[in-house]
Amino acid sequence: MTTSWRAYGALLFLFAGICICGCVTDEGAYSSALSLYQHAETRISEIDWDTSPPELTDAKLQGAEVDLNEALVIVDTLQPDPASGKPSAEYALRELIFAKQAYVSAARDVSSAQMHILNAGDAAELYQYADWYLEMHAAMGNLALADAALSLSDSRMNGIKMGMVPVEMRSDIAEAKGLNANFAGLITSLERSVELALEE
Repeated sequence: MTTSWRAYGALLFLFAGICICGCVTDEGAYSSALSLYQHAETRISEIDWDTSPPELTDAKLQGAEVDLNEALVIVDTLQPDPASGKPSAEYALRELIFAKQAYVSAARDVSSAQMHILNAGDAAELYQYADWYLEMHAAMGNLALADAALSLSDSRMNGIKMGMVPVEMRSDIAEAKGLNANFAGLITSLERSVELALEE
């Protein structure tokens, strides 16, 4: 009988240990995903769209893309039951990652557009107007892709169920929306500049 109780106690202890380890593992995984997301945000915030060379900008964006992809793989394993309707940091982070991935895609297209604009300037200096025309049209193509990607990012954020977002993370979503709005302004400005140049 004593042996039976000891075996039962050992099983309970083992089960409790598994539960505790699972929680710690989940917390550690979330922390890792959040750290990767924040690192991606840092890379993005270091970009000065007025002065950074497009090559350097794209390198930072590629790094951010890698961070976000890794973060998504981690946080995908931690998703709560959507039917619960309870606030979930994991849910909020996953949605932010998706939105930021689309933002980075848009930003890389803008970086490519800037490169084409610089190439067009070089062509103009050499009176190679056919090349100038091709580069400017390529820039417009990249900017159209950027518009589409940014729209996807906006749609992703607008689809977030705010009732499932913890109160302390709602400001993160507001900031991401603000970043998108500012970036949309940059895209529009570049599009207008290229259009005016092509009209001359």
